Amino acid sequence: MSYQCRVSLQFFNSAIYLYEETDGTTLADIIHFCARVHIVEEDGSPSYACSTCGEDAKRAFAFVQKCRQSDKELRAPNINREAINTASENVVEATAKTQELVVEVLTDQDEINNQLLQIEMVEEQVDRISEHSYSAEESSPDNQNVCAVEYLYEETANMELNDYNAMDFYCCHEDCLLTFNTKEVLKNHILLKHPVEQYNAQNTQHRCDNCDRAFGTAEEQTTHQAVLHLKQSTANISNRVRTQTRHCIFTATEKKCCDCYESFPTVEALLKHATQRHSIRKAVHDPARPVRCEVCFKLFRCLANLNHHQSVPYQPRRYSCNMCAASFRTSTLLATHEISHSTERKYVCEKCGTCFKNNQNLKMHCLLHEEKREVCKTCGLRFHRKSNLRIHERVHSNTYYAVCPHCDKQYKTQSQLQQHMKVHTQERLLACRYCAKRFMYTSDRKRHEMTHTGVYPFVCGCSRKFSRSRLYTRHVATQQSQLRLWK
Repeated sequence: MSYQCRVSLQFFNSAIYLYEETDGTTLADIIHFCARVHIVEEDGSPSYACSTCGEDAKRAFAFVQKCRQSDKELRAPNINREAINTASENVVEATAKTQELVVEVLTDQDEINNQLLQIEMVEEQVDRISEHSYSAEESSPDNQNVCAVEYLYEETANMELNDYNAMDFYCCHEDCLLTFNTKEVLKNHILLKHPVEQYNAQNTQHRCDNCDRAFGTAEEQTTHQAVLHLKQSTANISNRVRTQTRHCIFTATEKKCCDCYESFPTVEALLKHATQRHSIRKAVHDPARPVRCEVCFKLFRCLANLNHHQSVPYQPRRYSCNMCAASFRTSTLLATHEISHSTERKYVCEKCGTCFKNNQNLKMHCLLHEEKREVCKTCGLRFHRKSNLRIHERVHSNTYYAVCPHCDKQYKTQSQLQQHMKVHTQERLLACRYCAKRFMYTSDRKRHEMTHTGVYPFVCGCSRKFSRSRLYTRHVATQQSQLRLWK
């Protein structure tokens, strides 16, 4: 089996999986960090890299970290030196003032003591800064684990950004992304630009803490503040500098759900839909995916994956299929889809001869011939892929991930919900290959087609055939009981 490298586009017998975690990060994250090429599992492109490109990426990652660390160490003495010089100047100024007081022969002993106390405090500050500078030079950080240090640094920077954002006042209007330093400036902006948002001074029971707007009910206040919270979580300092990176949810004409792609006229309506359909995911927690989407509540490994997830519904779909109404964001996704309309199966498994339409399906099939390395810690069941194991582990938990919008039934996987939805839609999309009958479920169509082919999985010694094991077991039990009566 050969793998195509995502970077060199060459084929190799062995390759590195881009999303396999090593020291807390993945090769896809390293490529995104060094080359600013965003890679996600669902983009339809190769998911592997050759060993040469993998080593190149790790060396580049280590080099970037080394440059940042050296620059940080070089700048630290300059910062400390400036602080010491500033403190020394304060000491000189305080000493001069004290000398002037002595020359003037001040008789107020308390005032003289206060001046001397100020000098002592400044001198102590200089000593503390000097000690800090020496200790910083003596203790250099351990650079053995480059990946862990880099992501710890990035996480600290994100915490500083969040602390800075907490000081700002965001405009609560859903289509406005402006921020202000004080509440008074914000309220003046609302009066000028969004007069509909003027607050009612008489009602003080339900009021927004950010803009002081009053509401008639607690539900209206909750919806209003949910929009504000979403804006605070998606906007940051870098977005102010590069406005094109902002999420389209606040500027698009139609607000789209990033999970089911359903459209809504306002952000409030979108959040109401998310609460009804997707809030069940709030109970889900995964240490490997600490970042949560504020709209559909899905979990992601990093902010880059979250940003891609939230922007996908607004990306233009310029590539349309000539055979059906489907449209796609990239030509690669269109080419992958068009293969589904073809009857040609040119990708053949070398071990069993099974044919497939595309190379991706062949790769998935070839895993069946390999050892199942992923093991469930609860029941011991084994799987070929980590994603399959992760979905299986939901069976052992009491957490549900999807809820039916029609009858409020809860399910642990999205595929279970999709199968259940057919009960409400009554869509029969699966046509029999031998007659005009159509079916909702693949299992029903498979059992029906047995009547045309005559091939049944369960055959009794009396020549009777069955499509279900339950009917076959009942029939065998009946035959055995009759035999006992005859004896």
